[in-house]
Amino acid sequence: MRVMCADVGTPPASEPQHSSRDLAVRTSSLVLYAILVGLAIQYGIERFLSDNATWITYVNFGTFLVTAIRFFHGNSIYHERPIAVSPLRFMMDFYFSMATLIVICVVGRSINEPVRFIFALFLLCAVDGTWGMLSMLTQRRSRPKHFIIWSALSFTFAALTLAVLWAGLAHKHWLPPVLLAIVLGLTILDYVLCRQLYFGTRQ
Repeated sequence: MRVMCADVGTPPASEPQHSSRDLAVRTSSLVLYAILVGLAIQYGIERFLSDNATWITYVNFGTFLVTAIRFFHGNSIYHERPIAVSPLRFMMDFYFSMATLIVICVVGRSINEPVRFIFALFLLCAVDGTWGMLSMLTQRRSRPKHFIIWSALSFTFAALTLAVLWAGLAHKHWLPPVLLAIVLGLTILDYVLCRQLYFGTRQ
């Protein structure tokens, strides 16, 4: 899960604001997210520096790092947004965040294991895409088109990784650079299509 695509500026007066308790809970959640993402990056660095690391490990580490940073960036914006949500919606966000973090840790620990690495990327995008769809269906005040964009990006990459596993291409030497290029491309698309959210510029 990344972020809820809501406007991050000052909300209309009719929209409920965070209470101090809401802010405390969201700040704690962000701290937990930062710790676990840091732990996932540590796992990746350990494998990056291991004696049995190869050039494939290094390329996969780049793919993992871009993905982890992108997810953390989005999640930090999500926790800063000034619009309150229902307890049920917050619970959904929290559990999808935890599922995402667990999978990110698996991705970091699998950079030198091609099949597990690609399967972990598939799970990550499947979880994120599912969260985006549910958010689009339950969010009333923000613009659903952002959730559509995120779900489309995540499900597209999930389908690609699943096809790679199905075709038995996980051990091909040309695959890691291709995956890194695709992840970089998706990241650029994410930032361009959701630039209002990330950078506050006009769309």
